[in-house]
Amino acid sequence: MAARTRVAVPPEHRGSAGQNRAALVSQSAAGAPSRTVEPGHLELGSHGIRAVAIAPTRTETPGVAKAAERAAGFADALQADATGLPLRRLGHPDDVARVVLFAASDLGAFVSGSVIAADGGDLAR
Repeated sequence: MAARTRVAVPPEHRGSAGQNRAALVSQSAAGAPSRTVEPGHLELGSHGIRAVAIAPTRTETPGVAKAAERAAGFADALQADATGLPLRRLGHPDDVARVVLFAASDLGAFVSGSVIAADGGDLAR
């Protein structure tokens, strides 16, 4: 039977829209997220604990919708940014949730030490 570990990222470790990164993600001097979690967390693997971070990008949430209503030009800028993504749309909360479900399930049992980008191809461009 595969070891199961569930971790929730508390609100104080969540960033603003477009900057959400799990607390375990290491960053370079330039501030760009790396593609691996910090090495210190990998020692937990011998205890059956996997370290996986999810890195979402622009996601349509109620907060983003409110900001688009309040700030002139925000909705247009957001739409222009979305069309620049390879998938040509913003993410939806369900898009990110599915990645989390994969990482937390037995389907992701051999994934550890990685940052999974739920970003519509943003990092690839």
